[in-house]
Amino acid sequence: MALCAPALFLTLGYGLMYIAGKPVIQFVTSSLELFLLADVPTGHSAEAATTALTPETKAAASAEQTQLAESATTDFKAVTDAAVEQKLIHGRLPSSDVHYPSGGQQYGQIQMATVGLNVPLYYGDTEEILRLGAGQYFGSVFPGETGTTLIAGHNLDGFNKMNGLKIGDAIQLKTNYANYTYQVTKANVRNKEDEEIDHLIKQKKKHLLILYTCHSETSFGLTDNRLFVICELKNGPEIDPNR
Repeated sequence: MALCAPALFLTLGYGLMYIAGKPVIQFVTSSLELFLLADVPTGHSAEAATTALTPETKAAASAEQTQLAESATTDFKAVTDAAVEQKLIHGRLPSSDVHYPSGGQQYGQIQMATVGLNVPLYYGDTEEILRLGAGQYFGSVFPGETGTTLIAGHNLDGFNKMNGLKIGDAIQLKTNYANYTYQVTKANVRNKEDEEIDHLIKQKKKHLLILYTCHSETSFGLTDNRLFVICELKNGPEIDPNR
């Protein structure tokens, strides 16, 4: 019994230390993940962007996104399919009718009914923006444009639910200019430098959506693993860049 008492007090002591330090651990984990998510998969930002950004323009864009994110633009309003239908010309949505967002602006909502996920979608993927919701990579195409829309999310704030997605599940993207339905074709954990992901991000032939988050949600520390969800567009108007 004499030997058990110190062990009991030691166990209780460590337990109290963990309870007291848990908020700090969660904050550090959250900060680390946001830092990692800001690192776009494959790191080919200049190649993936529509135009090459100089260090000066990158800094200016980041500063603009940070300022807008801090003001939390949440005046997003989804449009009805009937309203969009009236704007279509030969089945396509003129780009002149698309309300392209500024950095840090919420322009949509992501809904995954099968896993109970409903999060705001912002343009940009800085740490500040990812604290507000999902963020579209600054340089990837918008839903409706030909190419790949790349969106990141913080797994401690809901994107960990994507682990429950199955092939064939529907993902809804409601934007301020049109509504889109995508279907999951692949969902698995890969290294952030995965060659297939790199190829899909750069492709300009199909309408794809890639959602990703750090893996796993219980990890603590640096990780190169990402949960990637690859989707194909099933419904929604294509944007006509010539109108």
